Amino acid sequence: MILGYYLIRIGNKTNSITLTADGKHVLTDSFTSIGVLIGIILVMITNYTILDPIFAIGVVLNILFTGFKLMRESVGGLMNETDIKMLEEISNELIRIKKVYWIDIHELRFWISGDKIFLDFHLIMPYYFSIRESPKENEIEELLLKKFPRLQLKIHFDYCLLLFANFASMNNATKEK
Repeated sequence: MILGYYLIRIGNKTNSITLTADGKHVLTDSFTSIGVLIGIILVMITNYTILDPIFAIGVVLNILFTGFKLMRESVGGLMNETDIKMLEEISNELIRIKKVYWIDIHELRFWISGDKIFLDFHLIMPYYFSIRESPKENEIEELLLKKFPRLQLKIHFDYCLLLFANFASMNNATKEK
C-alpha cells in the first residue's frame, strides 16, 4: 500500500500518467486483498456466509470504479485533453504581465508532456513596431518562467493593420518600453 501512495505522489509531481496509474493499480490490488481477507475473517468469526458475497461485490465494484477512472485519465492524457485549471493559470499570468501596447493574443495553444508545459501563441503588436523591436519582448518568457519553471515558449509576432492602430498609441508603447 505504501508503494502505491509513493508511486501516485511521484506520478503527480512529475505529471507521469504511467506512474500514477501504476500507483493506483497497486492500491487497488492492496484494497482488494484486504477486502477479501476481512470478508474471510468475518465469515469465519460470525458464520454469516452472506458476508462473503457482500465483500466480493464490494471488491468488484472497487476494481470496476478504479479501472474506469484509470482508463478515463489515460484516454484524456493520450488525447491531450485540455487542463482547464492550467489554462486559467496561463491566461491569468498573461493578463498580469500584459503591456499596454499589446493589441491582442490569439491562437493560444498549450499542452503538457511529462513535467513540461509547451505554450505557443500569437501576439499582435502595434503596426509601428519594427522587427528589431519584437525580440525585446523576450522578457515575456522570463516572466512566464518565474510562474512556470518547466515552460517551453514559442511566440509568433503579428502586427495590426493601420485601420486598428487606435487600440495602441505610440505614447503608451514608448512609456512601457
